[in-house]
Amino acid sequence: MGLIDRLLGSREKVVYIGVGGAGVAAINDLSKRRVRGQLIAIDTDESILEMLGENVEVVLAGKRTGKDYGSNGDAALAQSLILDEGTKITDLLLKNDADTAVIISAVGGGTGTGGTPIVADLCREFGKNVITLIIAPFAIEKARIKKAKEGIREIQKASDVSYIFENDQMVSANEAMSETLVKANRLIADKALKEMRIS
Repeated sequence: MGLIDRLLGSREKVVYIGVGGAGVAAINDLSKRRVRGQLIAIDTDESILEMLGENVEVVLAGKRTGKDYGSNGDAALAQSLILDEGTKITDLLLKNDADTAVIISAVGGGTGTGGTPIVADLCREFGKNVITLIIAPFAIEKARIKKAKEGIREIQKASDVSYIFENDQMVSANEAMSETLVKANRLIADKALKEMRIS
């Protein structure tokens, strides 16, 4: 029996973790649904985390170094800042005896690309099954695609199962970008819930 089949056939406890802006947006959607399971949001930009409800546990990476305004697309910087918060992330993981971690992020920028492998490795160190939901950049974002591919490789190394969502496939020509992004966040959140059969 495969990992997904085993997870879907069980009532395992889950922790949902968003890393970076897109991941945090998906966690925000999950929090509004009051889903069962621990919700954690990790980012290097304090303004992104301020929109979250009280049922989400927050890790602001970079606060101690005065770099809590984002990683500016620098994956190496984001990786370093999130490594600095390893103890806090570990403490949050220890609060819940979840069997499985569902990690949501976008690649091609800084925080999601650099931070997600770190978070996935921490989860595996605690014996959690790791499912990653990865959002890839638009095809026209040439500068981000190479970084995204590198990020995906690193994330997959640290994951038991990975799913990749192409931004191009989530865009409707008849919708404003803001509407598309809302629908994309909902789609990713729906996938997270479907994987664990939680509604």
